[in-house]
Amino acid sequence: MKILILDDRNLYAQKFIKRFDESWQIDIVTNCSFTNKNLNANVIVGSRREFSVCKQLSSFYDVVLDTDSLVEEDIETILDVINTSRYILFSTTQVYRFLDNRVHTEEEIDESYLREIGDAFIDCQSEPEKFYVREKIRVEFCLRRVCKVKSINYTILRIAKCYFTKDYYKDITWIKHRVLNGKKLVLHEDNIKEMGAFHPIFERDLHEIVMRIMIDKRMQNHILNIAQDQVISMLSLASIISRFINGDTNFEIVCIPRMDGGILDGIRIPCNSSLLVSNKALKELYDVAFTKTEEWVSDICRTAIETDSKLVKSKSEKIVDNEYDKYRERLKSHLEKALTEQNEKPKKGSIINIYENV
Repeated sequence: MKILILDDRNLYAQKFIKRFDESWQIDIVTNCSFTNKNLNANVIVGSRREFSVCKQLSSFYDVVLDTDSLVEEDIETILDVINTSRYILFSTTQVYRFLDNRVHTEEEIDESYLREIGDAFIDCQSEPEKFYVREKIRVEFCLRRVCKVKSINYTILRIAKCYFTKDYYKDITWIKHRVLNGKKLVLHEDNIKEMGAFHPIFERDLHEIVMRIMIDKRMQNHILNIAQDQVISMLSLASIISRFINGDTNFEIVCIPRMDGGILDGIRIPCNSSLLVSNKALKELYDVAFTKTEEWVSDICRTAIETDSKLVKSKSEKIVDNEYDKYRERLKSHLEKALTEQNEKPKKGSIINIYENV
């Protein structure tokens, strides 16, 4: 079998290859270097949008695994250059973001929804999240349209927030750092209440699901939500991490309300708005045994702690410490500004005392 993997950031390719049959021929297009030079694959460094990259591709692949299409031209460019029997596209559950809060199913994204958000002007500078969501929906519809014309079977995977053993989002590492150092956890109120609920997917489970889809000949023009069963929040992540590190859940929380006018814009506090999806369609196809949340969060923590233990006191560590100091000072100044704008004169030292461990 001949496979093309499009993975600009190299988030998935190396892990997938380890699961592939050694007889498979694999081409990878990425802008990142590979740490393992002995992988059974042909790595093409660059972007699919570059002619020099496209001319290195074969004319036919049994499967295209596209993890990073951002605009319609990404789909059109690659399918102008190559032909394939199957095209697997990584999309995102964020496509449901414009809909009312509920448990979302695959059929909710239709032509009328695309027209509704497509006609609205969205500035990519002032509204990057909305712009991203709209473009991902357009990519999905572009793939469906092109595949219909070219008689290609497609599978669109709307993937929830995917956690990697090496903490890509840094929110678990952020919580781990604070628990280890006895610092207060600063969380938005949305992440304390039910509004912060979401159910992610762990990379091991995603790899297993994708492998099964790749070799499943039943898969013809499917759209699937990819998310674990367990619903979590930043607060529950904090509880798991504290239990893993200290054996208990005794940690202090500072709850910051959502404020109008972007008072806390730029402050790096892990935050998730509620986004729940149904994985029923996936489970009707496959008997998926999702890794328990406590298990994969502990794996990420363990990896982060082992990595930290290998570091010696160096200039790079001092830079990290300075970043936390800058972060703390910015938070204090924003909170002071917020209280002042609400006509509440802060008492001398109150901000310092409350947030001295932030």
